[in-house]
Amino acid sequence: GQCSACGNLICGECMPRVRAAVGGDRCPICREPRAASDEEHVLRLQRLIHERSPGRHTHVAQCTLASMYGRGDGLERNDAEAARLYKLAAEGGVAAAQHNLGNRYAHGRGVDQDDVEAVRWYGAAAEQGYAMAQYNLGLCYKNGKGVDQDDVEAVRWYRAAAAQGDASAQFNLGVCYRNGTGVEQD
Repeated sequence: GQCSACGNLICGECMPRVRAAVGGDRCPICREPRAASDEEHVLRLQRLIHERSPGRHTHVAQCTLASMYGRGDGLERNDAEAARLYKLAAEGGVAAAQHNLGNRYAHGRGVDQDDVEAVRWYGAAAEQGYAMAQYNLGLCYKNGKGVDQDDVEAVRWYRAAAAQGDASAQFNLGVCYRNGTGVEQD
């Protein structure tokens, strides 16, 4: 998680211990309380992005703010601004942003629909081990969207996502085994 007040990142596995040590929903570094509202959260993220020198907080904050624009949480929904912020965060290497930008290209939300760009961004996130991107990349290969249709590659990406517990990938992988597409029938 990321503190929206100071921008520091806290490991998800450590978060429960840290919260217990500092008492509730306060940042263990700056001791600021969690944002009280979506509007306050937006303001804090905007300050992190625009008023501080760039650092490791910047791209994660861009990704979080992009998702808030995409849902309309604390501000008016704006798909173009969400896509712009996702692109900045994706270029900064944030796997979640790469996956979400891929989704935006796949569905034409805030950007022109472009299956090749969707595959590009899904691939970047998939290579970092992001399970949802691995699954979506498998779908692209299965359906020949943005890439040449390739059942073997689809199975490769389904298998990677399935190994992380992605239920949709597990199901699709099972169908591939049942039908013998991309693998020997089993």
